[in-house]
Amino acid sequence: MTVTDVHLLRIDNSMLDYVVAWDQIAALHTRPPEPARAPAGSVKKIFEALPLKHVPPANVRALVDRVESVPVRAGETVVNQGEEGDYYYFIDEGRAEVSRQVRLAELEAGAAFGEEALVCRGRRNASVTMLTDGRLLRVSKEDFDRLLQGPLLNWIGGEEARAVVNSGARWLDVRHTREFNHTHLPKAINLPLDELREGMGVLDRKMHYICYCQTGQRSSAAAFLLKQQGYSVSVLKGGLRALPLVRRAT
Repeated sequence: MTVTDVHLLRIDNSMLDYVVAWDQIAALHTRPPEPARAPAGSVKKIFEALPLKHVPPANVRALVDRVESVPVRAGETVVNQGEEGDYYYFIDEGRAEVSRQVRLAELEAGAAFGEEALVCRGRRNASVTMLTDGRLLRVSKEDFDRLLQGPLLNWIGGEEARAVVNSGARWLDVRHTREFNHTHLPKAINLPLDELREGMGVLDRKMHYICYCQTGQRSSAAAFLLKQQGYSVSVLKGGLRALPLVRRAT
């Protein structure tokens, strides 16, 4: 019983625990940064850009200690198409251009790149060149795999995936259009991985998507990209190879 009118603030317990954990992690990062380490303010930008609420606090704490700060110059090529992936990059300062044979996109401070080759364990599918002087934050392939990729990706098996789709989720086929036209799952949406950055705006943020490809490699990279942007996604474990019956396009 209240004596006067009051306003109550209700906070979800899991969210409160998440905020408290992050506050404790931030408090630990108070020592002066080592020469190659990223300052706390820069690391905070990564926290804001990535969906790290899905990452265990212990992983985040380890990530803070492993992020490196790298100065770059205008015209410097950071990533070369065809090379093996070694780092995941985050632009702290400056602008960069993504190109294949033609210019594909321009990235500004706050953007990240380099995850596709790491998740797919393949080679870089585009080059990234700095347009201005700036600074990059980078995470090694080993730390990316251990601290970020695992916690962020939600893998589900074929039967569970079908049940989720029957409950209202949508299949998201990230293979090339010609592959999709040959064979795809019922009512699947086709958005090839190499078009995902520019095309994800057509997706419904209120919808849950299950990404798939032939083996699970491309779809895991797609899911990571979508998760970064706040989409609700899962990955079909094993890809189409894990499903015995696949509908052919008509």
